[in-house]
Amino acid sequence: MEMEYARRCPRLVASIIDVVIVVVVLGMLNVVGVIDTFVVEEGESVPVLHVVIQGFIGLGYFTVLTAVWGATLGKMAMGMRVADENGIKPGVGAVLLRQLWGSRRFQPSCWG
Repeated sequence: MEMEYARRCPRLVASIIDVVIVVVVLGMLNVVGVIDTFVVEEGESVPVLHVVIQGFIGLGYFTVLTAVWGATLGKMAMGMRVADENGIKPGVGAVLLRQLWGSRRFQPSCWG
């Protein structure tokens, strides 16, 4: 199977779509009172549990969707998918490692 790497601009757009989705989900959870995601008054702090929940939601979104479907909603919208060198979608362990380590690099701009 012949595969090609996605270009920078589609990757950037997919990332923006995914971030918007996660922010909307966190916003809805804030509206219904599950977590506090927005700025608090000066001198106050967001409970640690809320920060942990937000982290798990973000990590879970990227990990579960990529492990189950081989792509997040942003990648699907841009016609991309994550695969190993044999064209097979990665398992949960590989995706989790990718999310915790590999995808935290600086996202280059569309130019250059």
